Amino acid sequence: MDRTVESWKGAQYEPLANAIPQLCKWQFAAGVLLGLALAGYGETPSKGPAAQVETTNDHREADALVYLNRGNAKYESGDMDGAIADATKALQLKPDFALAYQYRAIAEKVNGNSAGVNGRTTNLNSPPAGMKVIPAGAFKMGDSLDGNELLFGQRINGDATPTVSVMVSAFYMDANLVTYSQWQSTYDWAKDHGYGFIHAGSGKAANHPVQMVDWYDTVKWCNARSQRERLVPVYYTDAALKQVYTNGEVDTVYANWTANGYRLPTEAEWEKAARGGLSGQRFPWGNTISESQANYSSSNEEPYDLGPHGYNAAFTTGDKPYTSPVGYFPPNGYGLYDMAGNAAEWVWDWYGQPYAGGSDPRGSTSGNIRILRGGSWGSYAAIPRCSDRWPRRPSLVANDAGFRCVRGH
Repeated sequence: MDRTVESWKGAQYEPLANAIPQLCKWQFAAGVLLGLALAGYGETPSKGPAAQVETTNDHREADALVYLNRGNAKYESGDMDGAIADATKALQLKPDFALAYQYRAIAEKVNGNSAGVNGRTTNLNSPPAGMKVIPAGAFKMGDSLDGNELLFGQRINGDATPTVSVMVSAFYMDANLVTYSQWQSTYDWAKDHGYGFIHAGSGKAANHPVQMVDWYDTVKWCNARSQRERLVPVYYTDAALKQVYTNGEVDTVYANWTANGYRLPTEAEWEKAARGGLSGQRFPWGNTISESQANYSSSNEEPYDLGPHGYNAAFTTGDKPYTSPVGYFPPNGYGLYDMAGNAAEWVWDWYGQPYAGGSDPRGSTSGNIRILRGGSWGSYAAIPRCSDRWPRRPSLVANDAGFRCVRGH
């Protein structure tokens, strides 16, 4: 494996460096496989795809290891297509096989970032379908204009001060909030592939944002979306990054930040993206807000709130929530829609004060409150500001909160 590791380094795949030590375990797997063969499992997979339904769980794991070991040998011989195909067969037998996802991602990169085994383009020079590139760069995070906000008629100290300088690496972000239709499709797939959700989610229409999902639901859904698209999942329940997070409400979730799968944005990533390249403005487009720019609830109490008063009249049909179709309003400078209003957005970070500055901050390592950003259809004008922070328990569900995904660049 020394030669293989050096070849990765020579190709300068630095984001995958953390996966290399795990990949070395494939040499150990060969010994395990020999023992399995002597125990009666054989040196080749015991059953083909057509007979998978009859295969026991033990046989599935053994067969998956056989395929992975074969793929490792093909990788070292330079047969990237064969390596990708064998890693895919391993995943068909064992869908939560995190190492196989990592292995296939590396082989695809070495193969020139071309179309993967499912025909999906993985060229990092252009964004994936439905996503926009958020360029790397420094920005001032926080509120430099107001210092406090109006809440139920009372001025309260803002938690977005003082501003801090933050450097954020480039990443991809969904242009739109996750729609109810998009949620349902991956949710159904996930339920058929061993995932469990506490909440089924809701939506006023197929093209409206999903809501009634808690933080845990969104994180597991990100993993399911990744696995469905044959990407490396980001979230795990163990520090070794072997147990993909698929069930329960787990507070100690570990993120593989080098994975190419979907995840929630960090608070810093979200704010940089929301600002759309502008600096020091209240909203993604400037310093005032009106119902022609966002779906929110005007109180006309703030001088920058141009209203008119009340919920946005274009969407007050039927029962609440008064969400709007995603992409209804003009995008910001990065091509992102609904970064203010419609549905508030879960982000990764634990809530804490003050902001963490520096390079790619990811918040506290523990806590009991997560964060929503962006405001919703029912939010007063202060909440859809780019800098506003909305603390919420991760298990709380409401009809004002949804999410969107990001991926590493």
